[in-house]
Amino acid sequence: MRSNGGIVGGKKTVSLGAASGIWTIRDAQRERGASNWPIFRLPYSTNLFAHYDASDVGSITSSGGLISQFNDLSGNNYHLTSTSTYRPSTGLHTQNGKNVITFGADQSLRRYPTQVFSPGFTLLAVYRLPDTTGRYAPVGLGNSLGPEGCCDGYISLDGNTYLTAGGLHGIYTPNSSWDINISLTTNYVVVAWSSPAVQGTSVFATTTYRVNGVAGTLNARSVGIPNWKNMTTVAGISLGYSASNLDGGSSNGVRIAEVAIYNAAIPLAEIQLLESFLITKWGI
Repeated sequence: MRSNGGIVGGKKTVSLGAASGIWTIRDAQRERGASNWPIFRLPYSTNLFAHYDASDVGSITSSGGLISQFNDLSGNNYHLTSTSTYRPSTGLHTQNGKNVITFGADQSLRRYPTQVFSPGFTLLAVYRLPDTTGRYAPVGLGNSLGPEGCCDGYISLDGNTYLTAGGLHGIYTPNSSWDINISLTTNYVVVAWSSPAVQGTSVFATTTYRVNGVAGTLNARSVGIPNWKNMTTVAGISLGYSASNLDGGSSNGVRIAEVAIYNAAIPLAEIQLLESFLITKWGI
């Protein structure tokens, strides 16, 4: 049982009976007796805004394998939904023996409006792209208009985003796109993106962007200033097509395992703790 894992001995900010917040053997036995074993809870929950975990199949509402709702596990009830026509699938694929969500063309899970951050944010996502040549944005955060409404405040993790060098991780916003000097892959990755600011160019000047625990450097590809006049907060969460279509992207073949959103720029040490947890959990 790992010392920093999330089973026994994992660092937790939510107590499971131990006053110190450290899991005890008694805690683990209680969880096991309640059929909650093995346990994979996030090891850091301060400022946790929303958490979506495809391996927790009880958080997924589906019919015939098609998902209508993906529940938020943070306790804030920011559940994501999908229309009857464009529902992604559960149960088709696994990673490290755990369920993941598979998106087809135009399929999405989303919630609008949802006030997410003020003034900073941290986003961690575990996902797999189908190739390194298409344009994909598996996770997006947008204003109350949603990504179909242009253009204040829509931001996304992106692969081959608009006007980038190609084949690189990136960030997309209306009127501006940036890539990161880390190549795309068709393997599962853990991406961590954190910034203490959500307004104007300062979001890039202060951004931390990491892939599988490796820090990347941002490079501007589109010189437009982000049109973020209403970005004292961000409203909206989207997975799949609705996170891609603003910059002409696709969702076809994208697989998402887990997404955690914090309404603060959490410390680097905690980002590293979460990265290690997710890399181990998902066998990356």
